[in-house]
Amino acid sequence: MLYDTDSPDRTGGGGGPREDSSGTVVDVGSNLFRDSIISTSPLLEGLDPECVAWAAANSSGCRVTLKDAAINLTVPEGALSKSEELYVALLTEEKNRPPLNDGQTLLSPVISCGPRKIHLNKPAILSFQHCAALKYGGWSISLYHQDPSHHNSLLSNSSSGSSSSDNNSSAWKKLATVGEETNQTPVFIQLDS
Repeated sequence: MLYDTDSPDRTGGGGGPREDSSGTVVDVGSNLFRDSIISTSPLLEGLDPECVAWAAANSSGCRVTLKDAAINLTVPEGALSKSEELYVALLTEEKNRPPLNDGQTLLSPVISCGPRKIHLNKPAILSFQHCAALKYGGWSISLYHQDPSHHNSLLSNSSSGSSSSDNNSSAWKKLATVGEETNQTPVFIQLDS
């Protein structure tokens, strides 16, 4: 079973019943499917459906595309040992952005993909556009990650009156800097101009 969300009827979570190679009908656009994905990430609750794409995948792999934002999550064949429901989302609210220090600039959209505790046997590829003008100046470009467990504390702190900006800044961690990746770096960054 391979669901390629590049097809117009599957982008942004749309779709409807589809038949996999074994003849099993899977409704990739149903509210039940979407609700099960949303339950894996509190970030997706209340998100505009046009900002989320989801798909079902198994060992054949999958590509989840959010066309309007030019965001693609590609999971290669053999990366999954079992069937999974995958999503990619564009987070547009200010509360989901990393706090920036002087001299820092946000060069890309803030993206969430998952589910959170998925196990991959091979690396997946997350591709998206950026606005870095690489031919000008000596950029130091880094990829940051926010621990999803902080989202629950952010939600509870904001409802109790605590400042969520302090919690938000501590939740963002640098994963890698372009050109400084090693065998121990959890990601590899390829930056195209």
